[in-house]
Amino acid sequence: MRVNVITRSETQLELEWTKVNNNRNYNYILRDSNGAKTSITGSDAGTTMKHTVSPLCAGIKYSFTLFTVFEGVSSTGYKFSVVTKINCAASRWNVSNSTIEAEVLGLFSMATAHNGSDGDVTGTVRRNKVSFSNLYPGATYNVSLYYQLDEEQLLQCSHSVTLVPATVTSLSCESRNHSVFLKWEEPFGLWTEAEVNVMGIGSHLVRRTDVKIAGLEPSRTYNISVTSLSGAVRGPNQWTSCQTTSSMVVLVPEVVIMLLGLLTSMGYV
Repeated sequence: MRVNVITRSETQLELEWTKVNNNRNYNYILRDSNGAKTSITGSDAGTTMKHTVSPLCAGIKYSFTLFTVFEGVSSTGYKFSVVTKINCAASRWNVSNSTIEAEVLGLFSMATAHNGSDGDVTGTVRRNKVSFSNLYPGATYNVSLYYQLDEEQLLQCSHSVTLVPATVTSLSCESRNHSVFLKWEEPFGLWTEAEVNVMGIGSHLVRRTDVKIAGLEPSRTYNISVTSLSGAVRGPNQWTSCQTTSSMVVLVPEVVIMLLGLLTSMGYV
């Protein structure tokens, strides 16, 4: 007789096995590792028996023995072990622009991360700690934790995490009368947009590597930051100072042109 685990969760297990001789007169006893026994009465329905074990704790290995009972006589019993699943989302996941780290409660012995375009990256597992390195900035990885039970590799949980996008580089500005023009190099890795924040005025989002900020006062210095974003995850702020030009700088050429025109009309030029 073999016991199959139909479903596993963090708090319960659903077991299934084939009836002995397809006979409803066979009853069953399920004993756990603490010696607690549960009697299971045979049934006319179907050719299999099902039983749910609960409540259980997450990420724990449980051992059982299933006995068949016929006319008061028990079999020697079938021994098996099962592991409950883990809640990955309950753990704190620490990310940088190239690493993922977490301490997860519960049994797991292997970890992989996949970002949808590259192959699986195998993580380092030390007891309840898992870590990945040399990852792609700003990419979203699906992390999966597994536990090797005998010959079977069991998926314990999966969790999606987005890495911090890379910092904006080569940020520069060109000053104008009532505006400034910012440009920067495209960040390495993945990013969805950039947040441009003018201190004292506000911020807005762009999906390119340059932007014109208009409506500024002349002859004033503005502190401006540009931050790369990957979804809701923010990269480090990159700051620069931009000073708008004086309105007099713009007016002087215009006055010169007007004077030349006037002098020409009067015959002096």
